[in-house]
Amino acid sequence: MWYLPNQPASIGDIEQALTDRVAEHRGLDWKRQLDLGTKSARAELAVDAASMANAAGGALVYGVDEKRAEDGRKLGVPGSIPGCEGHDDEQKQAIESILNSMIDPRLPLYDVNAVDGGEHGPVVLIRVGRSWTGPHAVRNRYYSRTSAGKYLLTTEELRRAFVEHHSRLDALERTRTERLGRIAARATTYPLIDADGILALHMLPVVPNEVDLHASYFNEYPARVPLLARAQSHVDEARQNMEGKVFAKVVDKRMVPSYTQVFRSGGVEAATSSVHVYEAEGQRAVSLERAIAAPVGAFVGSILANPASYGLQYPLFAALSVFGLGGCIAGEAREDWLLGDFSLMRYSLDRDAVVPPGHILNEPTTAEELSDLLVGDVRRAFGL
Repeated sequence: MWYLPNQPASIGDIEQALTDRVAEHRGLDWKRQLDLGTKSARAELAVDAASMANAAGGALVYGVDEKRAEDGRKLGVPGSIPGCEGHDDEQKQAIESILNSMIDPRLPLYDVNAVDGGEHGPVVLIRVGRSWTGPHAVRNRYYSRTSAGKYLLTTEELRRAFVEHHSRLDALERTRTERLGRIAARATTYPLIDADGILALHMLPVVPNEVDLHASYFNEYPARVPLLARAQSHVDEARQNMEGKVFAKVVDKRMVPSYTQVFRSGGVEAATSSVHVYEAEGQRAVSLERAIAAPVGAFVGSILANPASYGLQYPLFAALSVFGLGGCIAGEAREDWLLGDFSLMRYSLDRDAVVPPGHILNEPTTAEELSDLLVGDVRRAFGL
């Protein structure tokens, strides 16, 4: 939808909305003028944006005049597109400054765009994503929206908003914990082969998003589904299960070195037991770069290249877990790791399982940034 953040928008979208008489609703507000000249006007802008974030997200569309009834009442549908005369980069910066300074906590996801094509200037789109870091307040007052517009939250609604925020994130962590228990117990559809160490990566949408498991993406070319593996490895078998569909590289009739679970409700779980552990000076040792960073980077890059196929949308929950490396020494990549020279690697992991809290990503990120974020958690566990 053009009125959601990070989606393409053109004057043609606005004109089509006018032709179709698209009425205002919970996530769409037509506005004639963009006025930042008074404190009350700036506060109203902040309240409008915060109420969008606290509801379902949407757009404030400035430079569109509503149709009116004979008695002068606004009808809530667009009538003309005069645009915002005089809008420039300075005004855009002023909008961003208002949103960043007047809303607490700050909005995690919004954008401000000028769409050329209005009669006297561009249409200004302020698009706000639904937030899972709120609820958001303006001057210690909390607002949400219905199809009739913004309204002040009651004490009970505010309490539910805080509970919903924490309960959804708690639910994601509980799902992850339950899945990690099944991985460790070899109770997944494809149990992992017993080996030195295990990596488990979860990427889940905060808001469930159904995946079409019958799509050709999964059925005609299953090998395109990536695996979290240290070496080049490709899917050669797939099965439906209660959670969705799981893809694996099978080397044993009962167990596998790596698999990727695609969930019906969106998101993926990737697990591998191909984390290679060396012997160095009488100690177990692991290359964080070769055994963890490289496969995580490759997997995340492949998934983010086509997130919609996996039901991934923002906000996104992502977490990396490691098992079986307790007592290992570790370090960054070195050319002589293959020779087993760990003489400078004196960082020892003091626990068998590393399960750092997951991360909530509210806006699109690059594969490199996400990989660095996840692997950074493991590096810190090793004291690096």
